Amino acid sequence: MRWWCGVGAALALSACGSKATEGTEPGECTDGLDNDDNGLADCADPGCVASPDCDEEADADTDTDTDTDTDTDTDADTDADSDADTDADTDSDTDADIVMDPALCNANNLEVSLSTGGRTVLDGFVWNYDLAGVAILGVQSSTGDPCADVTDLSSLGGWLAHAYIPSTPASGESFDMVYNALEEGLMDLRFENQGSGEAQFAVDGQGQLTVSAFDASGRMEGSDWSFTLDGGATAELQGFSACYCPTMVLH
Repeated sequence: MRWWCGVGAALALSACGSKATEGTEPGECTDGLDNDDNGLADCADPGCVASPDCDEEADADTDTDTDTDTDTDTDADTDADSDADTDADTDSDTDADIVMDPALCNANNLEVSLSTGGRTVLDGFVWNYDLAGVAILGVQSSTGDPCADVTDLSSLGGWLAHAYIPSTPASGESFDMVYNALEEGLMDLRFENQGSGEAQFAVDGQGQLTVSAFDASGRMEGSDWSFTLDGGATAELQGFSACYCPTMVLH
């Protein structure tokens, strides 16, 4: 209610010159000023109680709607896309890399001359990781799949060559033959007849092998392999192609 000054109005004269109640004019409830000099400003003043600017329910509705919509949409989209794409690509690529055609590693013709005057030919070659390095097996394959042959060595007849390199070879690396290879740059060899049990071993300094190509989960190519064993068996500058065989019996 406003007061007006007028002649003959005693009560009115006592209020002449006082200011109107806060909130009477637009914007007074948000201007930060005590417009009616009663010690209270804006929404703290009773004159602003009914002002839309001081309606707390209106503020609460605005905050609730904004927060709920934003959080729900962002989380759902991000999680679904990242997980599905990453898992599918990684698994399928890794598995495909180690698939090998056994025929590629069963077409060898590594000839070993025996001390009795005869000879034997190893046609199947496979390799696998063993201890700190790799093991290589050369067999007279009975099934046409050398990886299947070496899962059970007791079923094989004839000769078997078991070589060991105490490190992971690099393409182009050469190795000297010794009886027991414990250092890089060396390799050993056991040549054994699975039927009779006869076994011959490498002699220190009597032979060498070059790994001409090496794929960590595929084929190994050997070249210039020559050796003279303690039982008289020999081979001269021959090569082989070996397939990676994770099921190979090592010992």
